[in-house]
Amino acid sequence: MRKTFRGGIPEDPWSSGSLTSCESDSLGGGSPFAPPRYRVHLEDLDELHRAAWRGDVPGVERVLVPGGPGVDKRDKKNRTALHLACVSGHPAVVALLVDRKCQLNCFDSYKRTALIKAVQCRQEECATILLKQGADPDLPDIYGNTALHYAVHNEDQSLAEKLLLYSTNMEAENENGLTPLLFAISGKRQQMVEFFLERAANLLAVNKCQRTALILAVQCGSANIVSRLLQQNIDISSQDMFGRTAEDYAIFNQFTGIQQLISEYKEKQTPKSLPQNNNPEQEKMNIGVVLLSGNNTVHDMCQSQLPENKESKEEEQDLELPSEEEEERLKGRENKQPQVEEEMKQHTSNNTELLGSLPDGTAAGSDDDGLNQQFPRKENEVHDRPENKTPTENNKVKNQIHSGADFADSMQSSETASECELSHSTYENFLLLIEQLKMECKDSVSRSRIKDAFHLYEHLLELKNNDCERLRAEIKQMGNTVSVLQKELSETKETKLQLEHQKIEWEQELGSLRLALRQEKYKKENADVVCNKVSEQLRIKEEECRKKAEMTQQLKWTLRKLIKELRMVEQQRNDAQQQLSEEQNARILQDQILTSEQKEPEMAQKKMDSEVFSLAIFKYVLVCEYIF
Repeated sequence: MRKTFRGGIPEDPWSSGSLTSCESDSLGGGSPFAPPRYRVHLEDLDELHRAAWRGDVPGVERVLVPGGPGVDKRDKKNRTALHLACVSGHPAVVALLVDRKCQLNCFDSYKRTALIKAVQCRQEECATILLKQGADPDLPDIYGNTALHYAVHNEDQSLAEKLLLYSTNMEAENENGLTPLLFAISGKRQQMVEFFLERAANLLAVNKCQRTALILAVQCGSANIVSRLLQQNIDISSQDMFGRTAEDYAIFNQFTGIQQLISEYKEKQTPKSLPQNNNPEQEKMNIGVVLLSGNNTVHDMCQSQLPENKESKEEEQDLELPSEEEEERLKGRENKQPQVEEEMKQHTSNNTELLGSLPDGTAAGSDDDGLNQQFPRKENEVHDRPENKTPTENNKVKNQIHSGADFADSMQSSETASECELSHSTYENFLLLIEQLKMECKDSVSRSRIKDAFHLYEHLLELKNNDCERLRAEIKQMGNTVSVLQKELSETKETKLQLEHQKIEWEQELGSLRLALRQEKYKKENADVVCNKVSEQLRIKEEECRKKAEMTQQLKWTLRKLIKELRMVEQQRNDAQQQLSEEQNARILQDQILTSEQKEPEMAQKKMDSEVFSLAIFKYVLVCEYIF
């Protein structure tokens, strides 16, 4: 058989044709997991898209001047520059386009956003920029797959974790009804399955064929995933739209390992049955012995047997009685059995003593044999019967044995009314037997003793009837108690069912709270990382500022020192100039006196002046060089 697809729903639930069932469930309508990169032809692109595709940041800036084409302009294939930059992996271009206020959630021809394309092409840095700027991670494409579905397909846990950090819907369904967890199971991606199970993904989700996570794992033949799901206490009795369970698929596909896993899990979940009585014939024999025993024996045995019959009916109706109570009842029954046998022997000996007062002659006559054997017969029915009985006596003994067996059956079914009726029938048979023997027995003494025995037996029957009445009342009271207990049991079951439903709801709520807590934890960790980075940058800047301040202070000190030295040089220069001027004045006076007398001193004076001037210039040059 082959499986054909119509609208994403398989016609044949068993066979998968050319595709496995898990592969067919993963694919939606077409082939969403073809190579994710665009087939780019330059003639389809304008200048902005070419620059974005190449990662040319200056080219993009040049195109995005005021009055140029819009940042969200599309090419001939309905793609924006942001789509092309994300596919080609140019985070700088993505950051520039985002800074220029481009639309983050634009669709291409397959209704995929730039974030989906970044996840498809495993461009984590580009995806991070888009998520930080508020891109919507839950927008599906034409196949219903979100960015998280494609992260699962790529088995990219880092991107999946980042998507969940920005409040991505972990239960989003594609067109086949597959959540990311079901999608990971269908693709046999065990690491991603573990990833979602650790984050409390919904195990009750089903696809459009109503297949649970366990059924999908069995269909794919992944024993590891099946074992992991069974550890989560998943429901193995769930059926898909075709009425098949996970175990049915395991049997049909001959996955013996998976079938064994499910069987072992089922055995662990099945409650153990309560112990039952494996020897009903022994109970019947005990009841038959009680019939042939005395009054107290009937009383004790009825008390020990009738409640057990009631309890056995309760066990058939409800297998949830505690095993400890049942063991105590069984022990009580075993403890009472020796008491019953002792009482039976005592009452048998009492009957023998009462009948022992009959004359010996009556036992020897053929006509009186039946009478003499009537009362000892009750003892002989318990033990081995003698072989020297007449045919009439044997028939009577058989009748009494049948009566005892009927009475045992009535006790086994807990019918006390039938028990008393059988006792009266035995009494009537005894009266008929007495009347028959009275016609044959002519001895007055024997007849009086027969009457005494008859009255004794009648008294025993009255005691038995009283016990029967008391047992009826006890059984009726016990029946009322059982009905009350059954009502309480049904109420307990309803309460238990409500608590289980409430437990499931609380577990789901707890899972969502855990997810929210993890998301908050991830956000806090990211915030701490950002804070640490900012603190480190501030520390570096503070260190640089401190070094600059130290250098500035050092320069100030050097400048002050140089200014002080310059002032000292200027003072020296002024002193030298003053001294020189004084000397010049003195020499002028001397020149005026000696002008006419000495030309040579004049020449010497000029030479000296020139030397002094040269010396002053030299000092000035030295001072300037020292300053600058």
